[in-house]
Amino acid sequence: MKKQIILFVLYLSAVCSVVNGQETIDLYESGKIPNSIAFDNSEQISNGIVTNVSIPQLLVFKALKENSNKTAMLICPGGGYSVLDLRRAFEVAETLAMNGVTAFVLKYRLPDDKWCKDKSTAPIQDAQRAMQIIRQQSDKWNIDPIKVGVLGQSAGGHLAACLSYLYDTSFIDNKEGVNLRPYFSILIYPVITMDTTYTHMGSRITLLGRNPSKNKQELFSPEKNIKPDAPPTFILHANDDKGVPVENSLMLYKALRNSEIPVDMHLFSSGGHGFNYGFSKNRWLPLCIEWLTDKGYINSK
Repeated sequence: MKKQIILFVLYLSAVCSVVNGQETIDLYESGKIPNSIAFDNSEQISNGIVTNVSIPQLLVFKALKENSNKTAMLICPGGGYSVLDLRRAFEVAETLAMNGVTAFVLKYRLPDDKWCKDKSTAPIQDAQRAMQIIRQQSDKWNIDPIKVGVLGQSAGGHLAACLSYLYDTSFIDNKEGVNLRPYFSILIYPVITMDTTYTHMGSRITLLGRNPSKNKQELFSPEKNIKPDAPPTFILHANDDKGVPVENSLMLYKALRNSEIPVDMHLFSSGGHGFNYGFSKNRWLPLCIEWLTDKGYINSK
């Protein structure tokens, strides 16, 4: 009971105190963004929603040194690949930081032909580059370079899943052979499949276009790309999600289970997509904290 109270207090603190990251890092040197087309930066932000992201960055929420678990989390915001919802990503990042996890919110390029040569690969390039930077500079943030996980919501869940299960395909320059595989994966009401039966069509069209090849559909359908050493995964979804059908999570769960990958899944009878955009109604974030603690990624207090 005491543990639950502490989690809930930390949880409320995160909801009530959303601030920018302590540090902002450009993923690439100026003028050296791969797979890019020269384009005047037209990024805009309103109420935590960012549009026209063409310059990718990491926003760092560092755990207090005395509370650090030396664990890190890369957070991929949702937004249907058309916007980035940084507000909710920051709420998650602050809660993780208070629980000893250094969090990195990924402001990835939104797939658009205006600034991408191949828009379908731009987000996964940025996610892999972020993982590369975090591990290469792990000493700077007092983290274990192995214990780096990924968390994604909605379309960010799709990106997190692609990072989790396509780690043996390098979409970036990785001459030093940095490990791009997440140590663990947390997927919250994720878009998974690119099959038209259950996909979120807005995300699919924005990422792949209206008529993607079969090969590209399968490449970006994580449930079709599970490897024997895929990371342990936590999945959470609502049965009445009208935006991203729960079948996305069910398909991934089945694929992971068939490959004997450790997977935990929580399904809620109601909550819709984004759980009505409020943490206090379903309190899913404490479930993530408990999972991280049970798995040993967060030290038990």
